Order: sequence, then structure tokens, then C-alpha cells
Amino acid sequence: KSLNHHFHSGVLAYRSQEWENAIRHFEKALEVVPDDGSSKVYIERCEHLKHEKLPKDWDGSYTLKTK
Repeated sequence: KSLNHHFHSGVLAYRSQEWENAIRHFEKALEVVPDDGSSKVYIERCEHLKHEKLPKDWDGSYTLKTK
């Protein structure tokens, strides 16, 4: 399967707050394109957000708190 397939599936899982599932998809994307920066960023976000309490109506946005 393609990078786009895995990445799109990862984003859908991310937006549904299915962190582990999203991470698996982004890792699959990295198997296809190991230097895909977007997948790496989403994995980092998932790792962070899975420890946060988010509202049910969370819109998928992510706010950087540090530079």
C-alpha cells in the first residue's frame, strides 16, 4: 500500500482519538517512505495527546506550547 493510503488512515484514526491505531498507520507510512516528516510529526502528536483529556468534539487541532 502507498504512503498516502497509510497516512490518510492515520489521520482518520488521529481525528477519532484512536492514538495507537493512528501510530501504527503512520509507522506503516514510514516503512514506505522512511523520511516522511509529516508521519513523524503525527506520531509525536499522538504520543503526546494520548495522555491528554480531550473533549469529545475535539476538532483535531494541535497547539504548540513551546518553540
